[in-house]
Amino acid sequence: MNTLSQALSVILLVFLMLAVESPLLQEVHLSSFAPDLALVAVLWVALHLSLVAGVLTALVIGFLKDGFVMAVPLGMNMEISVVVLLLARYLASKVPVRGVVSLVVTTVFLTMVGALMFVLLSLLFDKHFVAYRVVFRLMVPVALVTAPFAPVVFYLLDRLDGLFARARQRDSLFG
Repeated sequence: MNTLSQALSVILLVFLMLAVESPLLQEVHLSSFAPDLALVAVLWVALHLSLVAGVLTALVIGFLKDGFVMAVPLGMNMEISVVVLLLARYLASKVPVRGVVSLVVTTVFLTMVGALMFVLLSLLFDKHFVAYRVVFRLMVPVALVTAPFAPVVFYLLDRLDGLFARARQRDSLFG
């Protein structure tokens, strides 16, 4: 699958996941403990796309997340997504993410880094931000809620990636 179709399919799946997750969690009153599915998708992008394609895809994923989370300044999740992508690429070069356990541990770590980035950027750019204690208190529970969804999101993204790869191989003129 070429990089553009890979990036577009990831973006579409992330949009669908956020579109389903947001109203569902509001309905059951669990929006404080929402798993960060967009961050898991950014981790997948970091492991599967090149640097430039990954950064651009992470920017769009962050923009989508900014659209679904109304309480943050526009661009906050875009910046967090790019930083998480770069950190995930660095970590993957040092410690490969090959199994479910390493995927879950990496997801917990990156979710906590994302929360720390949120606090840091909020303190820098939002003069009315005072909820850092709430973010710190919810950082570990949200990371632990996000972790079990990482294998599911990876499975969906891998199946989507494989679907397009098979279609390209069948339709290829030379292969």
